[in-house]
Amino acid sequence: DEANNDDKMILPDAFQNANILEIRLDATLASCYGLCRFLIYDITTGAKNVPGWQMSDFIMLGGAFSSCIVLSMVWSLVGIYTGVFKVRYSDEYNLMNTVLTAAIAGPLWLLVEIGCGWPPGGVIIATSDFTADSSNVMFTIVTGTIGLISVMCLGKAFTSGWR
Repeated sequence: DEANNDDKMILPDAFQNANILEIRLDATLASCYGLCRFLIYDITTGAKNVPGWQMSDFIMLGGAFSSCIVLSMVWSLVGIYTGVFKVRYSDEYNLMNTVLTAAIAGPLWLLVEIGCGWPPGGVIIATSDFTADSSNVMFTIVTGTIGLISVMCLGKAFTSGWR
């Protein structure tokens, strides 16, 4: 009993009321979105000069995985505080919490991706002058966030009855 009371003092209520299964499912869905963005980027960049896997391919893939990890972490933390993961005892679900979470988490995640130079967003910084391409940065943030909102809302809407 004392251990439970100590945990309640240490952890905020938002963390204690979070549904761990929902966090895991959302982190998986968000990571899939990040990997799809990378796949689309990789397909649209054209044929490679040298067939097969090169060291640069592993570095780009590592950057994409890193971006997905950051997205999952940011989504989870923001989602806990916006109430997306609250334990619910009914089938109703408020998609506006998902939109709010994506609208906050998306730009934060994409700023980290761009700043670290991870593809696809980070390619903007690696290939040009940051100040000259601020419109490209904004375009990447806006389109990436809209995509995140769409994927997360559709994923939540279509899978809410599966639990």
